[in-house]
Amino acid sequence: DKSYGIEVAKLAGLPAEIVSRARGVLSELESKHIQKTKVHKDQIELFEERNHRPLNESEKAVLSEIQGLDVNNMTPLEAMQKLEDIKQKSLFNPEA
Repeated sequence: DKSYGIEVAKLAGLPAEIVSRARGVLSELESKHIQKTKVHKDQIELFEERNHRPLNESEKAVLSEIQGLDVNNMTPLEAMQKLEDIKQKSLFNPEA
């Protein structure tokens, strides 16, 4: 009753074993999703400094630049180009 696809398969005449297995898989996936959601709610914010080392000047510059972007008025290509520009400026070095 939680998946129309399973119900459609049942109505289409798929064998009961397949329908039963599909319900089991769905139940397992839903269980894992619930567990994952609980973990997600407990996760910390990415830039919450009290739980991370302080940002260096380059990282602060990158963060400031990203925060200043009007992403709602950028095309995906423009956004990708902006990220490439940041990378090329060597403002951010993930290996540092």
